[in-house]
This record gives sequence, C-alpha cells and structure tokens, in this order.
Amino acid sequence: MICGMPNLKIIHTVIGKNENFTKQLVRRSYNMHHLRTIPENEYRSILKAYDDFLILKGVETPKLHSNEIASRFYVITRGQIALTSELIQYALTEQSNRIIVSLESLIKAAHVLLGKDNSIFSDHNSIVQKLLKEVNREVA
Repeated sequence: MICGMPNLKIIHTVIGKNENFTKQLVRRSYNMHHLRTIPENEYRSILKAYDDFLILKGVETPKLHSNEIASRFYVITRGQIALTSELIQYALTEQSNRIIVSLESLIKAAHVLLGKDNSIFSDHNSIVQKLLKEVNREVA
C-alpha cells in the first residue's frame, strides 16, 4: 500500500516496466525505518553544534548543551536527533525584533510536537537524572 505519495498514477504505470525503479520502490516500501538513538556524549556534542550555529545566526538561546538542558532534551527525545532538530526549530520565537529560543518556547514545542508533559523542563534535577539513566540503559 502506498499512501501520501504525489503522482501516484505515474508510479502505478511505471511499476513493472522499469526494473530498477520497481526494486527501489519495493525496498523503500518494505524496509522498516527507525530513528537512530545516539549515545549521550555524542548527543551533547551535536547540541553544542546547534548552539554554535544558532549563535552564529544571531539567535539567542539558553546553552542547549549545558548539563541542565541537554539531559532534559535527551530524555524527552530519547536521543533522536531528528526529533531534537524539530523541537529546536519549533521553539524559535520572535521577541522585540530578535529571534530567540527560550525555556518557555522549548516547553511549548515539546508539548505540541511530542505530546510530552511540560514538567520535564521544570522537574527537579534528581528526577531528570533518574529518567536519564533509564534512557541510557535503553540505548546501551
């Protein structure tokens, strides 16, 4: 079953007539795609790169790679960079002609995009550390 694909009629006319296209379509349709979870130390270095890039573009951010924020990001996204990227993009807001990422915008983004409870960004550090250990066990 192919759904959500533009030009579906064209695909149906090509299937079977072009062997390479048919193989590629079958491979893409039947392979399971999973988001890769990366180890926490690599995740933090990627958040540092996000920080550096956003600062270079003039965006004000809390230090995303700091222990306090990075551990919360890691827990809420389970270390998946695609979700992290989406979360950061959604959290971009404009205030007084400046583009910023704030803790409040991260909370809203997490709630809207991931359906997650806002408390992860306001939970006490010991709760976050406990959740972080659970995620690290899952990744290992």
